[in-house]
Amino acid sequence: MKTLTVKKLFFVTVLTSVVTLIPFVGCGGSGGGGGSTVASTLDKASVQKMAQNILEEGNCVAISGLGLSPSLYNTNNPTQDNPKLNLRTYGIDRTINGLISGTLRKHGEHNNGTDTLTYDFSNFTNPTGNLKFGLNGSASVIDYGKPGDYGPIKTKKTIATKGALSATKSSNTRQSATNYELKMSGYAQTYAKVLFSPDDLIIRNASAKNTTTNKEYSISNLSAKGFFSNDQIALIDLKTKFTDPEVGTVDVISDKVVVSRDSVQLPSSLTGTFTLTASDGTKAQTVVAQSGNIKIYTLKGDTKTLVSELDCSGLVH
Repeated sequence: MKTLTVKKLFFVTVLTSVVTLIPFVGCGGSGGGGGSTVASTLDKASVQKMAQNILEEGNCVAISGLGLSPSLYNTNNPTQDNPKLNLRTYGIDRTINGLISGTLRKHGEHNNGTDTLTYDFSNFTNPTGNLKFGLNGSASVIDYGKPGDYGPIKTKKTIATKGALSATKSSNTRQSATNYELKMSGYAQTYAKVLFSPDDLIIRNASAKNTTTNKEYSISNLSAKGFFSNDQIALIDLKTKFTDPEVGTVDVISDKVVVSRDSVQLPSSLTGTFTLTASDGTKAQTVVAQSGNIKIYTLKGDTKTLVSELDCSGLVH
């Protein structure tokens, strides 16, 4: 439904597109990443590599199986806004403060039901569990619509960054921060025409590159149906291709992914089961619990073997 704002869209991308599948980061950039397929297999060793990458990128704690191995947004404090329902064309300029520091400026124009905006992130920093993320860069956001008797009737939203967004991840448990380049293209959300029906969500390509290790994680051709409310985001029938720099490209499906949100609409937890299929047909399964516990299994016929378990409760609040 049209209540979804870009802040929720960005974080859904983070948590469901890239985050859950491997690193807990992600966002958008025009023309970025993904699309190619890298040969892969899912056995005990490769699943352990995937678990190790979750461990590194998500500031998690290994429980077993490792041999050791963006709403990020505060909708309060607007400085300017122009909700002129009876005008067909007007300017929009609004600044939002991060919960920790920095600003997000949304500016552009409303024309005949459609908002064409630029989102400028300036050290826009917000918490996620025990982590905090700071964003810099710009994104183009177009919210398509048509005039209605009581205001615009929104139909579709698209997002693309202008170049890469830069993101800084820091925590209380690690001395140094980690920097990422975040890119996405082909993000489109088509709002449901009927109340209580799901929106259609498509992401053509998205990637997150750790600039220290040069490890780049990407998704391509993501599709899902989505239900959005103030306290929860639920994606159903999610399908995508995910590329891990060490494992290769795998097909990923999930019947349902749920992102719970707190009173200020920050993501507080994520729950979902993901089935991964490698290019050689081998399979694995990742189960993410609301507590932040992540279990990764190999699948062979009817046999399901636990390979790695991680405690990512630091991302939950």
